[in-house]
Amino acid sequence: MASLKRVLPVLVCVVLGACATRGDYMTAQTRVRQQAAVIEAQKGEIERLQGDLTRTKAVVDGQGAELERLRATDEAYRDARNRLEARIAELEKLLGEGGALGVSVEKLPGGGYQLVVAGEVLFGSGQDSLTAEGRKVLQRIAGALSEGEGPIEIVGHTDNVPVAKPETKKRFPRGNIELSLARALSVADFLIKSGGLPASRIACVGYGEHRPVADNRSEEGRRKNRRVEIRVPRTE
Repeated sequence: MASLKRVLPVLVCVVLGACATRGDYMTAQTRVRQQAAVIEAQKGEIERLQGDLTRTKAVVDGQGAELERLRATDEAYRDARNRLEARIAELEKLLGEGGALGVSVEKLPGGGYQLVVAGEVLFGSGQDSLTAEGRKVLQRIAGALSEGEGPIEIVGHTDNVPVAKPETKKRFPRGNIELSLARALSVADFLIKSGGLPASRIACVGYGEHRPVADNRSEEGRRKNRRVEIRVPRTE
């Protein structure tokens, strides 16, 4: 009995120690599972963030490519504009200072330029056939325009004096509007066939007397209104 009393405390200690060890083990296992769950959640978040990063990088790369394209387009436009300005400066020099040959160069409000050619330089009174002088001037103009690729608009204008000669009225029964359009077409035809400009770049319109730049009550004003404009608008 005495021996049992001595052994019992030892057994109690062993059992309690074993219980404590098992409790610590269970607690550790719980923590491990919790940490594993946290790690799995973090892995899922990392994968999601990596996916977002990949998609963002693709968007950034696409935007970068678009930016480069726009930059190249802008540089190409500036180069074309610079070449055109150089050609126009050369044209002004060739034509003589102060528009000695009846040609002036003007900037368009929306960007670009127009060459304004006096009607008497290009045509005889009531005619739509180019004069020899007009052909020479247009040949120089074609050289100045050959560098570009954008559209060109040929615009014919007249003064407000009605078409009166019988032969002229027969050819242009619709009056000054038809005459102005016929003159624009003659200029376009020359620029295409003799100047080498692509027909796809050129459009024609005739306004007759309806868009004057000067007062038609004076001879000087009517002279200014008889003109052909060769417009080279800015293109984006």
